[in-house]
Order: sequence, then structure tokens, then C-alpha cells
Amino acid sequence: MENRTIKLYKFEELSEIMQRDVLGRYYDIDLDWEWWSDCYKEIKNIANLIGIELKGNYPQGHDLVSTRKGYLSLDCTYKYNKSKDRMTDLNNNSYKSRFLRQWNKQERSIQAKYSRRLSFTVDSTKDKRNISCFLDNEAVSDLSMYIMVSQLFDLFYDYSLDMIKNEYEYLTCNEHLISVFKDYCFTETGNIFFN
Repeated sequence: MENRTIKLYKFEELSEIMQRDVLGRYYDIDLDWEWWSDCYKEIKNIANLIGIELKGNYPQGHDLVSTRKGYLSLDCTYKYNKSKDRMTDLNNNSYKSRFLRQWNKQERSIQAKYSRRLSFTVDSTKDKRNISCFLDNEAVSDLSMYIMVSQLFDLFYDYSLDMIKNEYEYLTCNEHLISVFKDYCFTETGNIFFN
């Protein structure tokens, strides 16, 4: 049996060219777990605050960002819920607080216009979204309401998608990857050496 000696390198010992190659080659090294689950817990918490109940199973994170663009299938129901709990999150300048202030403002304008309790359902696919609107549980077919509700839902959708994207971008950014690579050794050609 022939013995071979392989010289191994720490990431910082690789040449700059090889470091760039390694960063590109292993950009997804820290995505091999359910990294999106904590994001979804926070999305569900926000949804509960604003009266949204999510339906169905949450899509897998690698499906969301396989193109690095991301997509969420957020099927849900919404009922107007003047929750006091959400007000405790409005007193700082966090991203969450800014979202809640926007949501409250738009939600109040819809309620003021129609003066009846609003609810809606959303069923979505990657290419299509179906929204059904109700006032006091009575189905309503009104284009202006549909537009307002669609814009309201977009606030929640964009907030949720941004949360997923931001986590993905953090886990694949060079700064984070370099910290992860401290636990690995590399061959001369930039391959990770596994014992």
C-alpha cells in the first residue's frame, strides 16, 4: 500500500487568488441545515401580531434561494385584529417596528374607508396570487379594495422575504465564510480536506 503525503493549508495561508476561488466554490457550505427555521418562527410571530394565520407547510430554504432571488409561498387568512401586543414594538427604530408602523397605517386607512371588519384570504403560487376579500364575513368584489388589500399583503410578504434573504446573504457573505473556514484545512488546489 502506497503512502502519500498531502500538504494542508489554513484558509489564510492560501494565496489571494485561491482564497477567492474557495469563497466562490464553497459559498453554500453553511446552508446544509434548516437555517430558515428561526426566520420562519419570527415571521409567524409577526403574522400573529397583525392577524394573519399562515396555512400549509413552509417551503424549504434551499428552494427559496436556489436562484438567489428567493420566493415565498405565503398562503394565509387575515382578520382585522386590533392587537395591543403589537404596540409594544412600535417604540424603537428596528426594521420590525418600521414594518408594523407601515402595516398599522395602511390597515387603519382600509378600515376607515369601509367601516366594516375586513378579512381576506391569499392563495399563491410562484406566478400567481389569488386574493379574496370579505367585509363582516361577506364576500366583496371591489377592484379598489383588492388593490388596497394586495398592497397591504405586499408589506407582509416583502418583510418576510427580506428576512429570509438577509439571513441567506449573511450565511453566504465572505466575512461569515472566512470565520467558518477557520475550522477546515485545504489542499493546495483549494479543496477542503476531510479526514
